[in-house]
Amino acid sequence: LAREMDERLLQGQSPEALVELFCEAVAKNLRLALVTVVRREQEGMLRLLAAAGPAAALREALGRSPGSEGENSPAARAVRLAEAQLVSLDDAAPAPWCEAARREGVSAVYSLPIVLRDAVWGAFTAYAIEREAFADGGLLRLLQNGVTQLAAVLAAAFEQTQLRLLRAALATTANAVFITDREGRIQWVNEAFSRLSGYAPEEALGHTPRLLKSGVHDAAYYQNLWSTILAGGTFVGHTTERRKDGSLYTVRQIITPVRDTRGEIHHFIATHEDITDDLAARARIERLAHFDTVTGLPNRSLFFDRLEQALAFARRNGSKVALLFLDLDRFKAVNDTHGHEVGDALLQAVAERLLRCVRAADTVARFAGDEFTVILPGIGSRDDAVRVAEKILEAIGGPFQVAGHVLHIGVSIGIALFPDDATEGQSLIARADAAMYAAKSAGRHTWRFPAPQ
Repeated sequence: LAREMDERLLQGQSPEALVELFCEAVAKNLRLALVTVVRREQEGMLRLLAAAGPAAALREALGRSPGSEGENSPAARAVRLAEAQLVSLDDAAPAPWCEAARREGVSAVYSLPIVLRDAVWGAFTAYAIEREAFADGGLLRLLQNGVTQLAAVLAAAFEQTQLRLLRAALATTANAVFITDREGRIQWVNEAFSRLSGYAPEEALGHTPRLLKSGVHDAAYYQNLWSTILAGGTFVGHTTERRKDGSLYTVRQIITPVRDTRGEIHHFIATHEDITDDLAARARIERLAHFDTVTGLPNRSLFFDRLEQALAFARRNGSKVALLFLDLDRFKAVNDTHGHEVGDALLQAVAERLLRCVRAADTVARFAGDEFTVILPGIGSRDDAVRVAEKILEAIGGPFQVAGHVLHIGVSIGIALFPDDATEGQSLIARADAAMYAAKSAGRHTWRFPAPQ
């Protein structure tokens, strides 16, 4: 029986099928009236899993009402007390199963708890016709050994079932999953891994995850990753990988160590959740929140943030900041004559020329409409700001070729310095704006500083 159950286990038969096989063999070989196996369910209920033997009426009675562990049947007491129960029907309390057993001529009942992983899983019960059947120590040992073997087979069957479920879950999950040995050599991948990376299983197996290395992350990133998982921790991070076709993608990577029974790490399981589109969407939202949709320049919101940063740095270092406030001359006429599409194209061209007039550390922003601002941190004097203003006047004063039109505009520039003209952001903006209107009053396409206060 043990050999046959092992063979059935290797074939992947279910725990229920193995229990049925056990009951049929024991009932037949030991000539018992009936043998049963009940499983302990939630809330203490007992469920009949299998029954075998000629006592059909008793089997039917037990099948109708397996009972609960709180009852006084041998199986219920074996489950509740976690020890064997030997009962003579002469001494049994009245119960439906007793009446059915007596009608079948049953005189003695022997029940054993089935223990899996140090917990009572259920009970095996044998029903005999002979009153002294279970006085035979040899029969008791056979039943005890048989139940011990059944428990071992059931434990292995449940483990196999769990492993099959886990493998199926890993194989079909939407996220990419791969398993490596301790040295990082890939030993298993699921279909999602191949779809995401472009590598078929046979192309990935035996390689390390360096197969996916994008070059985006430095050595310190991977050193932190390995030190975390080799110490037994779980690594979680955003990793940019490279597909087989060379394209890049970003994943939320979770790497979990797998330990053996001695607690030593022998494998790692990595899951990759593709977040490329999420990051791109987040970047688009971020850009919409902080950048002008027409020119691509920082918008009003980001301008205020950059200005406060520049002023905070200047306060700490005792340096100066120049703020240029620009208003395009004759832009309204272009919009009215040629329409908003041409006007937007002209704004884009103006933005490109402004960016060529400043340093990488400077900020050019579209403040509103045809108004622009330029933040010049760390300048030495007013003359430095004037030189930038003169470059802007020259750049904007040249003709623009936009959508088949040659357009001529100008720009009026107001210049205010921190801390010379104002010591706070709003005050600096107001002073630069006033200077810009002074430039317009002076004939346009020129620059002015604010009047002394």
